[in-house]
Amino acid sequence: MNRVVDRLLAVILLLLAVVCCWRAWLALGDAAIIWRDVSSFTGNAASLQLAGLLAVALACLLGAGLFWAGLLPGRASHAAGAPLFGRADPIDWTAGFDLQRMNERRAAYIAALKAADQHDIGPLLTFVGLPRLS
Repeated sequence: MNRVVDRLLAVILLLLAVVCCWRAWLALGDAAIIWRDVSSFTGNAASLQLAGLLAVALACLLGAGLFWAGLLPGRASHAAGAPLFGRADPIDWTAGFDLQRMNERRAAYIAALKAADQHDIGPLLTFVGLPRLS
């Protein structure tokens, strides 16, 4: 998303937070009526409604602040083609061989896969050129 959309979502969340605070203020006004036994709600329902509205208002304020700062929805901090976990080159599984035809590379690959099926990934790591785990 671009910056304009982030700011628009921040404003929407801020308005929602204001509405929740307004409803919580109205619930506080009803609390005085509840204490006089005029309302049909019990004290527990009113306090639950108040707590829920304030929790939603706080979440909306937090979301609005994060959207306004540009920290949501979580842009990638690295370039699209950057390597992950410090490995610059992709794994060369074939090493120049055609794995659809039977050759020594394919036989080593199948043996490594069968070992991995038996919970031994050492041969597979050796096959791709990584050191074995001890």
